[in-house]
Amino acid sequence: MILKGLFLFIFIILNTTFLSAQQYNFITFGVKEGLAQSQVTDICQDNLGNLWLGTQSGLSLFNSQKFTNFSIDDGLSDNVITHVIYNKKSELWAVTPRGISKYENGRFSSYYFDNAERINDIIEVDSNFVLCSNSELLLFNGSGFRVVFSTKIAGLKIRALSLGGQGEIYCATNLGLYVYKNSQFSLFDKQFDTTLNLSDVIWRKHKLYLATFNTGIYTMDLSTDAVKHYNVQDIPIRSLFVDEVSMWAASNFGVIEIMNDSVTYFTEQNGLVINSIKTVFKDIEGNVWIGTYGKGLLKFSGKSLLTYTVKDGLSSDIVMSIGQFKNGNLIFGTYDKGLTIYKRRQNVTNIDNESILNHNSVWANFVDNQNFAWVGMTNGLQCFKGDQIYKEAMTKQVVGKIRSIYQLRNNTLLFGGNSGLWKLEKDVIVAVTATQELDINKIVSHGSTVYLATRDGLYWQDESLLDMPFRKIEIPENNVNTVCIDSYGNCWVGTTNGLFIVSADYKNHIFELDESNYKSKNVMGLIKDEFNRIWVSTTNGVYMIGSLDPISSVPGIYHYTLSEGLVDMESNLNALFEDKAHFIWVGTSSGLVRIDPSLNPVFFSYNLPNLSITGIRLFKEDFDYHQYKTNGFFATGVPKEIQFPYKKNHLTFDFIGINNKNPENVYYTYRLLGAEEKWSPVTKENKVSYSFISPGSYEFQVKSANKNLEWTNPVVMKIEILRPYWQRWWFILLGIIFGVGAFMYLFNARIATIKQKQDNDRLVSENKLRNLEQQSLNASMNRHFIFNSLNSIQYFINSSDKKSANKYLTSFAKLIRKNLDSSTQPNFLVNLNDEIERINLYLSLEKMRFNEKFDYTVIVDDNVDVEMIHVPSMILQPFVENSIIHGVLPKAEKGFIKVHIKSEHDSIIFEVEDDGVGIDSSLQEKTSFDGDHKSQGMEITANRIELLRKINGDKLMIIGPFQVNKNGHSAGTKVIIKLPIN
Repeated sequence: MILKGLFLFIFIILNTTFLSAQQYNFITFGVKEGLAQSQVTDICQDNLGNLWLGTQSGLSLFNSQKFTNFSIDDGLSDNVITHVIYNKKSELWAVTPRGISKYENGRFSSYYFDNAERINDIIEVDSNFVLCSNSELLLFNGSGFRVVFSTKIAGLKIRALSLGGQGEIYCATNLGLYVYKNSQFSLFDKQFDTTLNLSDVIWRKHKLYLATFNTGIYTMDLSTDAVKHYNVQDIPIRSLFVDEVSMWAASNFGVIEIMNDSVTYFTEQNGLVINSIKTVFKDIEGNVWIGTYGKGLLKFSGKSLLTYTVKDGLSSDIVMSIGQFKNGNLIFGTYDKGLTIYKRRQNVTNIDNESILNHNSVWANFVDNQNFAWVGMTNGLQCFKGDQIYKEAMTKQVVGKIRSIYQLRNNTLLFGGNSGLWKLEKDVIVAVTATQELDINKIVSHGSTVYLATRDGLYWQDESLLDMPFRKIEIPENNVNTVCIDSYGNCWVGTTNGLFIVSADYKNHIFELDESNYKSKNVMGLIKDEFNRIWVSTTNGVYMIGSLDPISSVPGIYHYTLSEGLVDMESNLNALFEDKAHFIWVGTSSGLVRIDPSLNPVFFSYNLPNLSITGIRLFKEDFDYHQYKTNGFFATGVPKEIQFPYKKNHLTFDFIGINNKNPENVYYTYRLLGAEEKWSPVTKENKVSYSFISPGSYEFQVKSANKNLEWTNPVVMKIEILRPYWQRWWFILLGIIFGVGAFMYLFNARIATIKQKQDNDRLVSENKLRNLEQQSLNASMNRHFIFNSLNSIQYFINSSDKKSANKYLTSFAKLIRKNLDSSTQPNFLVNLNDEIERINLYLSLEKMRFNEKFDYTVIVDDNVDVEMIHVPSMILQPFVENSIIHGVLPKAEKGFIKVHIKSEHDSIIFEVEDDGVGIDSSLQEKTSFDGDHKSQGMEITANRIELLRKINGDKLMIIGPFQVNKNGHSAGTKVIIKLPIN
C-alpha cells in the first residue's frame, strides 16, 4: 500500500501540467465554404447586411449563408483586391493594383491607374475618394485620378489615411503622423515623444487611434491632448478597428482586443486557427470578423462559451462526468483517459493509469458532503480524497458499470448502473436487491422521494423504503436517460425520444424544445441551476429553459449551438454540471464547454434580419428584368414592380434575411396578396414558387424573424400578370362591336328576308284581295240579282206602276254605278258615307223586290265621321243579304233588319241584326227557299278581312253571326263587324 501511494504521488507529479489557455471558438469560412481565396485582405458591409471580402484572387460577397464571387470576368480591374469600401452613396468600390472598380447590377465598372500603383489605403472625402500610395495622395473624382500631393521627404511611406472632423486627412507613415489640409502636408503638431513607425490611424469622435509596428497602440484625446499607450507585448500591429466599446488589432501574432483598458490576446494557443491576421471588422450586429492570411474568414463566437481540450491539459476530449470539490477544484471523468483534476491555480492533474483506477472509462463522479470524490467506472467504484485513493477495498464490492452517484438528505450515498441500485451502509456498499434488474442512468431525489431514470422507464420510491420494489411512473417513452426536479415540484424526464414533464399530480406533459429538429428529442442531461432554470443537453446542442412553471406558463428558451460557440452539438450522457460560480459545464465528444449564463442578455440579443428580395425567376430560370415593364428597383437590383404577359405565370421569389450572428435560425413567412390572404407557415426556406398565376395584380409580401422570433416589417414587390389579348378591354370592345355588327348584319338580313317575304306575301295578298274585291263586286251584282231586279222592273211596268218602276230603276242604277265606282277606288276603300248609301240602296231594292217582306233601318251615331272614315267597299252587303235570305224571308211575318254604325275608342262597329227565324230554326227547317242564288258573300268577306289583317296588321274582327234569344226563344240573328278607324 505504501509503494502504491508513492507510485501515485510520482504519477501525479509527472502528470501535472499548467493550464495553457481556454479555447475560444472561431467559425471558419474558407474556400470549401465558397470563399474566393483563403487570404482575406479587407472587409466591409453594405446596407443590406452583406459582407464584402477582398482576397488575393477576387472579391467575395457573403450573405451569411453563401458566397458569391467576382473576378476580372465580371469587370474587376484585377483579381488582387487590396481594399473594399462602401460609401455614403451606397456604392461598393474595390481597389486593386491596377485601378478601382464600382459594383452595379452584378457587374463592375473599372477605372485604371496610369501606372500600376501599390495602394495602401482609400477614404471617402466629399463624395470623392482619396487614395494613398507609398509617396502620393491621389484624388478620384468619379471619372479619373489626379495626384494632389507627392511627398519629397526622403524615405517617407504613407501607409494609412483617416478623415478628421475638420476635413483634415491624417496620414500614418513610417516616420510618424502627418496631416494633409488645405494642400499642405505637415507633421502632426502634437507629435508624441518618439517618432512612431505607424501602420494605421483612425480618427473617431475627437480621438485618434494609432497602431505601430514596434511600440504597440496609442490613443490621443484631441480635446485634452491626453495620450494612452498599450504596449501589447510590442506586437507589430497591421490594422485597427475601433467602435464605441472596444478596439481590435490585427497582427502576425494573432488578434488583440482592448476593452475598458483590459487586453485579451487571441492566438493559436486559445482557439485562433492561424496567427497571421490581416484585418478585423465588426459588423452592425456586433459580430467580429477576422480576415486571415491562409485560413480565410473567421467569425468570433464571443466569450460566453469557452472550450477546453487536451491542448489545455485535459486527459481526453471526451468528458463523461463533472464534479467539484469544496475548494472549487473541478474533477472531470473521461471516456478513455481516466480523471482530470482541474485545480484553482490553473494546473491540471491527470489520473489515468489502470494501476490506480479500476478502469479508464469514467461514467460518473460525485463529491459528497465530506469532500470525498466518488468515481463510477465501467467495472466498479473508487473513492478519492483530494487526489488520493480512499477506501479502495470497500469500493471493489460494486459490480458493473456505475453511471450515477447521489447523496440523500440523510447522507446515504446511492450508486446506480447496469447492475441496479447500490447504497453505502456503515462503510459497506450493498446492493438494493429490489432494483437489481434495473439499468440505471440517473438518480435524483425530491423531498423524501427517490427517482430512478432507467432504460426501462422512470421509477420512484420513498427513501425510507428503498428495499421495497420501486413503482413505475408511466410516460410515453421508456428509455429514460436523465431526470431532474424543478422548484415547482415538477419532474423533468429526458428520454431518447422527447422531453416530458410529470407534474405533481402525475400527469404527463410533452415539452417541445425544437419542433424543427428531431435531434433535440434525444435528451442526454438535465439539471436545475441555482436560479431555478432548467438546463438540457441534447444531440442538438444545449438549451436553457426559464424559471417559470412550465405547466401554467411558457418559459423562455435559450439554445446554444455551434453559432454560439459550442464545439460539438452532441453532448454526453449526464455530462452536465453547475459549479459554485454558476458556470455551466457540458461534456461533449470534442471537448469540454463552459457556459457563462450571465452573458445571455447580450449573447442572445439578435438584431432583426436585414431582409431583401434577391431575385425573381421565371419557370425557375433567371432572366433579364429589363425585358419587361418595371417601375423602380430595390438595392438588390430586383424591380419593385414588374409586369409579365399571361404566359409568364410561373414565378419563383428568392429572398434573404441576413443575420450574421445566427444565420441558421432565420425564419420566413410570406404570401401572394391577391391570390391568398393568409401568411404561409413559418419556414427556414428562403425561396417560394407560385405556379399558373391567373391574370391580375398581386403583391408578394415576405417577412423574416431572428432566432427569438422577432419579425421584420414586410418587404413588398408588386406583380402584374397581363390578361391575354382576348381578355383585354380593347379586344372585348372590338369583339362586342364585331358581335353587334354581325348581329345587326344578320338581323337586318333576316329583317330584309322577312320584309321581302312580307312584301311578297303582301303582293300575293293584295292580288288575292283584288280578286276577292272583284268577287265581292260580282257577288253583289250576280246575274240572279240583276235578272230578278230587271224582272221586278218589268213587273212594275206591266202593272202600269210607273212610279215604282221608275223608283226601282233609279235605285238600281245608283247601286250599279256605286259598285262600279268602288272598283276604281284605291285598295277598294270608300268613305263610310258611300257605304251607308250603298246599303240603303240595296235594302230598298230588296224590300221592293220582296213585296215589302221586311222593314229596315240604318242608324249612324252622331260621333261617327262618315266622311273621314274609310272602309272596304261592300263590307256590309253580304251580312245584310244573309239577314234577308236566311233571316226574314223564311219568317211568316214581316221582318225587320237593323244596321247600327257606331264608334268605340279607335274602332268603327257595324252591327247587323234581324228578327228572323234565327240560326237554329233556319238549319232545322232546311227551307227550300234559298234566295236568288247560293251566296258566297260571307266567305268572300271573311277572306277579305283575313287578307286585310295580313296586309295592314290591323285588328279586324267579325263576331258572329250568332242567334239572339229572348225569353228562351229565338229572336233573330246578329253579326258584329269591328274595323279599326285607321
